[in-house]
Parts: sequence; C-alpha cells; structure tokens
Amino acid sequence: MWEDTRLELHVKENLHNVIGQNKAEDAYACYVNARNAVLKLSAEIKAKEPNLSDHGPVHIHDVLENAWGLVEGQGLCVLNLYVLALSIAYHDIGNFFGRKNHNKKIAEIFNETFPEHYEFKKTLRSQVTKIAGAHTGKARDGSDNTLQDLVDDTNYIHKKPIKMRSLAGILRFADEMAEGPQRTSGYRLTKNDYDEISKPFHVYASCCEPCASHRERGSLFLNYSIPIEIIKDKVDDSKKNTNIFSGIKNLLSSSSKTDNPLIVHNTSKMPLSELLDLIYHRVIKFDQERKYCRYYSSVLDDFKETSVVIEFSLNDEEILPLDLKPLVLSDLVVPGDVSKTIHSIDPAYDIPSIIDKINRNSE
Repeated sequence: MWEDTRLELHVKENLHNVIGQNKAEDAYACYVNARNAVLKLSAEIKAKEPNLSDHGPVHIHDVLENAWGLVEGQGLCVLNLYVLALSIAYHDIGNFFGRKNHNKKIAEIFNETFPEHYEFKKTLRSQVTKIAGAHTGKARDGSDNTLQDLVDDTNYIHKKPIKMRSLAGILRFADEMAEGPQRTSGYRLTKNDYDEISKPFHVYASCCEPCASHRERGSLFLNYSIPIEIIKDKVDDSKKNTNIFSGIKNLLSSSSKTDNPLIVHNTSKMPLSELLDLIYHRVIKFDQERKYCRYYSSVLDDFKETSVVIEFSLNDEEILPLDLKPLVLSDLVVPGDVSKTIHSIDPAYDIPSIIDKINRNSE
C-alpha cells in the first residue's frame, strides 16, 4: 500500500494556489494515475533484471522523501515540485527494458501511462524525460556532465518557468542518497544468489544505512555497520579465484593487499578489505555528486560536507571499539593540494591498519 510522501502531499495541498482548484485537481489526478501505473511496472523490473539492486516502488518512495528533505523551505514554486515528483516517479522505469541506457527509455512508458487528455502532456513528457534522463549516463558531448545539457527557466508549464537543470540536480542527488539495505535481499545474499559482478554492490547496500541530511549543520551523513567474522584458514591471495568480485576490481585502485582472514559476516563471504575498498570508492563518488549537483542547483548550497561513520561488529554482535573518528569530506580546498584518497584524509582509515585493530580487538 503506497503512503503519500511529504513531497506529494505538499504538491497536492498547494497546487491550487498557482493554477486554480479545478486545474490542480486534474493535474494531481493525472500524476497519481501515472505514478500508480509506473509503480506496477517498476515492481516487475526485478524479474527482468534479477541481479540489480531494488528499483521498484520502495526506491521511488525513498527518492521522493530524499528530495523533500533537500527542497523543503527553499522557495521552489509548487509547479516545479510537481514536475520534480513526476520525474522521480519515471527516473528508473527504463530498466523495464534492460539496464543499458535505461535513462533514455522513459518517453515510451510516459506516453503509455500518463493520461492522454492532459493539455500539457507533450510539454511534461519533454521536461520529465530530460530531467529524469540526466540522473546518469552521458551528456551530448560524450562527457559525464549530463546536467550541462539542461537550462533553467527556458521551459514553461501553465506559463510558469521550470528550473530544469536545478530539478535534475535535485533528483540526481536524491537518487544518490537512496542506498541502504532496503535495496537488496539479505536472504539472497546468504544463499549466494547474486552474480559475481553484482554481489559486491548488494553486500555494500546491506551494510549502508540510508543517508541522512541536516541542513542547519550543512551536513550529509553516511553510516556503515559492518558485521565481520574470522575464518580459520588464512586466504592465500596468490591462489584466490581471480573471477571472484572481478566486477569491481577494474573500478578500484586498491591499497589494501592483505591475506588476513576477515570476511563480511553472513553475506556471501566477501573479504573485508574488498568491501572497504568499495565503500571508500562510493564515499568519494557520493561527495563528488554532492559538489556536482550543488554547482547546478542552488537549492543544495547549504550542504557543504559529507560525514562518514564506519562501525564493525564481530559476528553481528558486539561493536568493536576501534575509536575511528567520523570522516569528514568538506569543500575546503588548500591551494596546491592534490586529490585526496580516504586514508590520506584520515590515516586511521588505512585498510591494513583497520584490519590490524580488528584482529587485536577480537583476540
């Protein structure tokens, strides 16, 4: 059963202030009809792409809620929020046709699911496909800078300007925030039921708490809770199957070569060092997305840092006292600094050092 999000409720309660009661009721009814149709289709993505993390109704709900946390009180016209909510509903629906270029496969489903009678359907289709399509993929020039292709205040609906680029930045970052155990299946992980390329990302999701935002502090919070266990026989890296977790090895430049027998508890036995490599990679990517989306969307200006907490528990029980301080990635740049890795920001996060501390605490 769908529970209306705060963003949707705000739109429903305030749309009439801009376009009048009758038009507002019709516009919101069209939104609900389209959203419900998309929810049904999105629930079928898992059957077509069984190794993907969740892109169904729960994910759509999470992104809508994240977006409200980013836009609440920021003065965006309710028509912009209407277009934002609609774009979020459709942003991942292209996965129904397969993962590749899914951000470019929105228009067909929009045509088939958004009510035909709505007078601005073609305008909305153009706006939604562009805004939702910019959450991933490539720009027209072949770069990763997808937001550059959109321009604020050149598109209109009901004679009101739509901030295309700003809305796309909000959607993109709200989507980036929507990681967590709700996007994977703990049962399937214990049964080793994901393919080797996808498995690390499901282990990652199982250890990551949903991102929290605190506008007054200017902070976004990423918390990781990692259950570990110790295997009796040490792993000989030279004899490891090179196909295991090979899907991420080309993405990461690991500084954590170790033969220590620490693995992630109850999640397909992923080596802890590989999970930490992936977490560090994703933390850096998250903070890049924060800065990137802020550049194009002034609504996000207040968020000036990412705070990261990583905790470890032995066999999913007691928390190990490693005394790792929160890792903070901020906007501070000192002239002459080179791009930093996680362990250069805080040497305490050096992976071999963490593993050594875990060993000493588990003896």
